[in-house]
Amino acid sequence: MGSARILLFSPVVERSTMLKITIVDTQEQRKLVLEGKLVEPWVTELKRAWHDAREPDQGRKLVIDLGDVTVISPQAENVLFEMMSQGTQFVCGGVLTKHVLRQLARRCKQNHAESSTQLEERNHDHEKSTAIEGE
Repeated sequence: MGSARILLFSPVVERSTMLKITIVDTQEQRKLVLEGKLVEPWVTELKRAWHDAREPDQGRKLVIDLGDVTVISPQAENVLFEMMSQGTQFVCGGVLTKHVLRQLARRCKQNHAESSTQLEERNHDHEKSTAIEGE
């Protein structure tokens, strides 16, 4: 059976900028379910919760559920990009959220391709310098 914990982040003054993070653990996965606005200062809290959730997971996958997120700030996009780059999976429902995740996935793919190209260039440069030294 799974378990759930709720982390609630809300400024005292304005509840309209609240972010709720519910952690749902099952044997197969750990899911962070987000509800509300993904803006500062809650982006920092999400990043902390994500780092905590990545603790040794006995082979479980980590999933971020953005189905009830209403706003994603540029800072939040950068954190989501970092998460995606490190293998975190996402689920979502809204058109805007799907669009943001598709853009981030393209960025990840492009980043990976650029990293591979740079690695190939470094290996090629190393081979050239080794050949020159050996002459």
